[in-house]
Amino acid sequence: MARASYAASARAMALGALSLAWFCAAAWPVFTPPLTLWRIDRIEEGLDRRVSAVRTERELFEPSDEVEDSSGRVRPLAPLPVDALIMNLPTLRPDDLPHAPYVAVAGSPWPGSAAFYRSLNGSDYRLSKIVDGPSIIGETLTELHAARAAVVDHGPELLVRVASGSLASVEHSAFLAGANAAVIGDHVQDIWEIIQFRDVRLVKPNVWAIKTRLRGQKGTEGKIRSTWPIGSHIVMLDETGVMSESW
Repeated sequence: MARASYAASARAMALGALSLAWFCAAAWPVFTPPLTLWRIDRIEEGLDRRVSAVRTERELFEPSDEVEDSSGRVRPLAPLPVDALIMNLPTLRPDDLPHAPYVAVAGSPWPGSAAFYRSLNGSDYRLSKIVDGPSIIGETLTELHAARAAVVDHGPELLVRVASGSLASVEHSAFLAGANAAVIGDHVQDIWEIIQFRDVRLVKPNVWAIKTRLRGQKGTEGKIRSTWPIGSHIVMLDETGVMSESW
């Protein structure tokens, strides 16, 4: 009788413990330790493998919400390369040297300024000029066929891609007065034609379509080719164009 009572008590205790364990598992969430990240710096292979690692946090590699440096310090600009085109063009302005070529520079991103140095013997270069703004330099994406000089060309649109800067249409009176002048050509053969255009439209980012043109301007009618191929250079002749002092 005592043995039966003892067995019943043990059975009751086991059922009670099982019920309590089920209640705790249902009422209390299971603790899962957080994922720890480690940066492995060195692994040594031998009789055993030794790993040297440093504990790190994922937040260290996520971009900050800060857009600007709150310290107020000006970030230095790294010197970046620029593209330069040297062009043998007719004299564009009365004060330009007739024997000096024109130079256009551009860069993306623009480093802030570009310096020109000159030398007579290939050494001992000296500062000649500092250019603060870039020129608008691009390349053609379609062919430009020949047209008569000094006559408005209503031919197909010429697609032009520029790395930076923008183009804009002008009034017809400004167009006839010399606005929107550009040079198109081949820097390898140093052949350049000066053109003008009146109408511009944006096709997609950095790609423009220009039409209603004047060809062979400022004495470059002899430079008009039968076809300017795709990839020809085009440079805007605006106030950012520069001219070297001596070469």
